[in-house]
Amino acid sequence: MEIPGRRSPAAADVATPVETPAPAEVTLPDVDRIADSVAKADSTEEAHAIIALPASERGSLRLNPTTAAMSQVARPRRSSARCCKRTSCPTPPARCRSLRNRGYYDPRLAIAHVRPGAIPCTVHELAHHIECSDPEILQASKDFIRSRIDPDEVPQSLNKLMGARRDRRDAIAYEDKWAELGNSPYAGRVYLGSLDAANATEVLTMGLQRLYEDPIGFAKQDPDYFKFILSALRL
Repeated sequence: MEIPGRRSPAAADVATPVETPAPAEVTLPDVDRIADSVAKADSTEEAHAIIALPASERGSLRLNPTTAAMSQVARPRRSSARCCKRTSCPTPPARCRSLRNRGYYDPRLAIAHVRPGAIPCTVHELAHHIECSDPEILQASKDFIRSRIDPDEVPQSLNKLMGARRDRRDAIAYEDKWAELGNSPYAGRVYLGSLDAANATEVLTMGLQRLYEDPIGFAKQDPDYFKFILSALRL
């Protein structure tokens, strides 16, 4: 979801592809093994169990919800914390409020606005809190986008890529192969006109949301993205 106060002018952002190494403390065999096992799982529940960290290694996603938002954030909080290492969970709590029309995250106030009944959307907004609270995860997300795009690729209109008026007119994103691999082009969104200037991405948010909704399809269709999400949450 859009983060308020982040203007995305349609400026070209030519990025040089870089190799994205696995984060420290996460070995490639770990995520490779998990990805292979999830791709062979028979159900979403089984896949989630494979992804989950041992209880002793899990973090605690600290939230401060209003009464109206309390029931809405309970399941997304548990789901996110199960695959998030203790060192990757933000120390400052996120305040959570319930909004009827749309969800979004305000990084200035660390408030996640969530829509009643929209569990995947709530997972998405909590992922914003994780990324915006950790410069290392944010940088890893930017580097992941750079590793996916062609050297001469420039951001395009997000609404054009989405095939509908879904966002503000000046919103831009890298097309990459997000849609071909079962993701949304929204994952390539660029804030503040360039990856260098961006203070958020939609990489962790869309990835964690898909990990919640369709982990098996995610592991099968886009294993590199799947592995990146696991690695980032285990920093």
